[in-house]
This record gives sequence, structure tokens and C-alpha cells, in this order.
Amino acid sequence: MMNYDVFLEVVKEQILEYFPEKYQKGEVVINKVQKVNQSLDGLNVILGEKGYMCPNLYMEDIYQRYRETDNLEDTLKEAANIYVELAERAAVDKSDIKLDKLKDNVICTLVNTEQNKELLENVPHKPFQDLSIVFRWVVAVGDKQMSSAIVNNDMMKQVGMTIDELMEHAMENTKRIMPISICSMEDMLMGVASDQMEMDFVRLMLETEKPPKEMMWIISNSMGINGASAILYEDKLHELAEKLETDLYLLPSSVHECIAISVDMGTPEELAEMVQSVNMNEVELKDRLSNNVYHYDKDLRELIMATNVPNKRLDGIVEEPKMQYEYKTNR
Repeated sequence: MMNYDVFLEVVKEQILEYFPEKYQKGEVVINKVQKVNQSLDGLNVILGEKGYMCPNLYMEDIYQRYRETDNLEDTLKEAANIYVELAERAAVDKSDIKLDKLKDNVICTLVNTEQNKELLENVPHKPFQDLSIVFRWVVAVGDKQMSSAIVNNDMMKQVGMTIDELMEHAMENTKRIMPISICSMEDMLMGVASDQMEMDFVRLMLETEKPPKEMMWIISNSMGINGASAILYEDKLHELAEKLETDLYLLPSSVHECIAISVDMGTPEELAEMVQSVNMNEVELKDRLSNNVYHYDKDLRELIMATNVPNKRLDGIVEEPKMQYEYKTNR
């Protein structure tokens, strides 16, 4: 079985054989694409002088499929079919996508600052604790799914908006397009139960009713996509803290949601250890948000970091300590 580097070269040389005729004279390019938390190899086929690019097909996914099947021909055929479907859909939708609609469809999302240094060099963003607020242009919204693109510096310049204007529109649009949702863990489990048997099982697990102060609360949005940005809305955190009559610890379980608990339910250090363990073992890299824990003070109405873990990266790479020099003079 080929290793990944050899596989890249083989794909570049052979994949056009599996495309329809109009793609046969295209140029296959594989570029690094900066995604949230990671850099991926994006496969594109450029047609003609103008051409168009569809960086939605990633070589890491294709290679994983090849490893599962150990069949190069079937893998390339499947990848070509998926690419053509995506490219044709993009060509049809392109006429309906106008950049001047950006201010009405831009939303806020949160990413980890340390993990996304390269990405943040090319996109407008605002700092928020150890995170960064970045913006996504929502192209289409369906049932529990959303098509969007991250707003880069060129897009912001084309529409003539400042980052503060972008932030103002995004904060308003996020609430409208993806309303904030806060529910108990118990209610969430009941909501995802698919049949009566599962519902009965959940009820059995939760038959000992807890007071709200002892429950875990899920902070997200109505779609469950990029819902961690709901913590940007202090008024919603305040409503929950008032309901529980306590300050809150916020645990960033993923970019899609945060978990809120009473400060009486653990120490920040213990909770941060749990968050980091879950991140590294249960959450996909693309969905990780932070290894830190946050504290919401209901009286000061302020959200701050409750911990400051030494390694803020999310990919398991341990940062090398910076070399320090000590300068002494003889006096």
C-alpha cells in the first residue's frame, strides 16, 4: 500500500482519467488549505484560463478511503464523482451568491488563537480570551445544515467594511440566523432519543431528579453548528447564572457548544484536565476549541479565563519552551 506522499503524486497523474470529457484537459493542483485547527491538502481541477476552483475535496479523506478499500481505481473513481458533483453544484449556485449580501449573512464563530495562527493572518478577527472571533458568510441554510465560507481580508476589503462594522453585523445576524439555545443535559439527551426504548432508557438513567444548580447546561444554537459562539452573548449567560443562583464555569466541549456548570461542581484545574482529556481522546481536531475553562461572574457580569494551561495547542503537539538568554554585566 502506498504511503501518503506517493499517493499524492499518483492522484495528480491519474485522477483526470476518471473525470468526464470536459475535465480531461484541466490541470490538477493540490494546494495547502488553511482550515480551522489544521492545514489540509485541497484537490482542485482548473479549467481554461479563468477556470474555477472547488477546494472542498481533501486528499486526507481520499487517502483514508484508499486505506480502507485498498483499491486505487475505485478510490479515484469515487473521488472524481464527488468532485464533479460539488463543482457542478458550485457552478449553479454561483449566480445566486453576491458579495454585497455579506452584511446580511455574516455570523460570528470562535476558534482557538494559538492553533490557528496561520489562518488568522489572512482573515479579519477579534480577540476573545484565548480564542478569536472569526466571521463566516452564510450562503445557504437548510435543516440542521449550513453552507458557509470563512470571511477573508480580501472579501472584507471588497465590500468596504471595517472589522468593527463586520462585528456589529455578525453579532446581530448570528442571533437571527442561528438563535441561541440553552438546555439541560437531561433535556438534550431526551431530545436526541430516536425511539421509545431510548427515551425509557434515558428516563431510567435520570430517574433521580436533580436541582438545576447540580445539572450540566448545554450552550449552543438552534442548529448545533458553531454554537460555542453563543457565549459571546453575556445577557444569555447572565440569565442562566441568575436561574441557578451561582457563578458559572464554562467548559468548551467543541466549536459547536459549551457546557455550563455551577462553580460548586469542581475546581477549575480539575475541570481543565477533564476538558483536555476529552479533547484529545473524543473530539475530532477540526472541532476542538480550547483546553481552558472560563468563569462567568454573575454579579460583575464578566467572563474571564479560570485557567491558563501551559500548552494551548489542540493537536497534541507540545510547544517547545522558548530559549531564554540572561545578560549580566560586571560592575
